[in-house]
Amino acid sequence: MRSLALLLLCACSQATRTARFLGPEGYLLPDDPRGQLAEVTVTTGLRDEPAAPYEPELRNLDGRTWQQPVWVTSLGEVHMRPLQPGIAWAVYTRHHGLVSTDFTPVTVVTGAFADHIPLQLHPLPRRLPDEGTTLPLRWLHNVYRGQAFDDGDLLLLEATDGETVERYLFRTRRIGWRTKLGAGLLVRMPLPELTADPLAPVVAATVAVGYRPRTRSALATWAGDKLAGVVSIGVGTTRLPDTADPLGRQLGGLYDAALGGGGIELYDVVSVQVLANLSSLGREVPEARATLAIGFDAVQFGRFTRDAGARLFQRNTLDEAPQAAE
Repeated sequence: MRSLALLLLCACSQATRTARFLGPEGYLLPDDPRGQLAEVTVTTGLRDEPAAPYEPELRNLDGRTWQQPVWVTSLGEVHMRPLQPGIAWAVYTRHHGLVSTDFTPVTVVTGAFADHIPLQLHPLPRRLPDEGTTLPLRWLHNVYRGQAFDDGDLLLLEATDGETVERYLFRTRRIGWRTKLGAGLLVRMPLPELTADPLAPVVAATVAVGYRPRTRSALATWAGDKLAGVVSIGVGTTRLPDTADPLGRQLGGLYDAALGGGGIELYDVVSVQVLANLSSLGREVPEARATLAIGFDAVQFGRFTRDAGARLFQRNTLDEAPQAAE
């Protein structure tokens, strides 16, 4: 019976790790007391949504209450006002992109002057003024800032009187036009009526462009998150090598065509594109002029599968350290 219980426990734990690996990332912060040192107001940046008090959704896990991050867009802002004199505050960001960073302090933000070439450095105050201070999210998303801050990244604000600490957790969402560079592999779809000859796999660089509207509409949000137009340029092969051909003929057809085109990208990884054989414009040989291809972004795929073994087969829990002996 004990062996069966242990087996079921291991299976349940592995299923949880697999679901966590495949599903969207989520974060929980202990719901410690707050609202005694500072008053926090959030403007999401979405259309027709006024400023509102910081009110995170709560979850109960393992007999403890946790707060989920409050969503705020790249057009939003957070206002923090002290409820007593002498309250210090700190700003931290966590980036989960291709080169991830854990929570790092933000003491200075960087941006451009409207009419001057040098960049502006704006130190953040260490203590909250009596009237409070406002942190626009566009400051953290600024292209001239030295630390990356993008979709799904975390913002943590702390207020303290030297003894008590209050923490406020946010998650960002970029609004408006967004672009993404990538590189991947595209494979021709078997449609003889479109292409005269097969094209071998294509190695291509891609630029994806999407748009996120300022709305909470479920359909518009899904489309803004999961769909994008994509343009590709790369190299492909005009004919698959035949082992019966001489070696020189086999090698002569490898990656001898410049290809360009575009289509639709889904979920930041998979795309469906029409590729034109640009090299065929200057060659008088029978070869495919265009092809319909599907492919995936190897950069995003690599990011998704990074540290897969450790994430799937290790517990990675934050177990409490044993208490030191008196």
